[in-house]
Amino acid sequence: MISREVIFITKFLHKYVEENEMGFEDTLTFTLVTILILATMIFAVLFYKMLSRATKEYEKAKNIVRGIVITLKKNQDKQNKRLGQIVFNVESIQAATDKQYIKLQRLEDKIKSLIRSVKIQENLQKQIAVINNKIKKISNVKRIEPVLDVEKQPSLNKLTETEKQVLVILVEEGPKTAPDVENKIGKTREHTARLMKMLWQKGFIERDTHRIPFIYRPIKGLKKLLDKKMSLTTSRN
Repeated sequence: MISREVIFITKFLHKYVEENEMGFEDTLTFTLVTILILATMIFAVLFYKMLSRATKEYEKAKNIVRGIVITLKKNQDKQNKRLGQIVFNVESIQAATDKQYIKLQRLEDKIKSLIRSVKIQENLQKQIAVINNKIKKISNVKRIEPVLDVEKQPSLNKLTETEKQVLVILVEEGPKTAPDVENKIGKTREHTARLMKMLWQKGFIERDTHRIPFIYRPIKGLKKLLDKKMSLTTSRN
């Protein structure tokens, strides 16, 4: 493109010189000015081409950089998402680990409590075994029942009719409580309680205090004494 312009300008100058019949000096001056103008034009064209090329390269580089930035941003977004997911997973694992730790602590506490319970049960079993052995020893001891000694005990003659009636009821019907005797003799509760206590203190009956109300039973030999008393009474009559 520049060579065409140069040829065109050269022809124009040659034609201009011929038509104006210029002298050597004028021709030389005109030629130099024309060359300067031509050089300026060529430089401007070259500068414009370089500027256009540089602009294109800049746009191309700009697009490349923009693509790189967009790619980097996308990669960064992906990495941020992955990092966020990793953080979420780590937090979830931490929360699950904390829950498992709490469960293990509770299980450990239960195991310790169970061990203490087992030890307590073992101690109780040992104590129960000791008590059972004592009970067996006590059970093996022969029980000595109190026997009514007629010579040392007060005579039945000194008892009231109600007291004799109570003794007969116990001999004939077996052990009874104070409320049972109360129903039989038709006395008040307080009177019956005092009556049973008096007979026990005098040694005619024995009292079982392992349960309430107390159980009263005639002592051994009382039936014979009552039978003898009844026989004497009948013979006198």
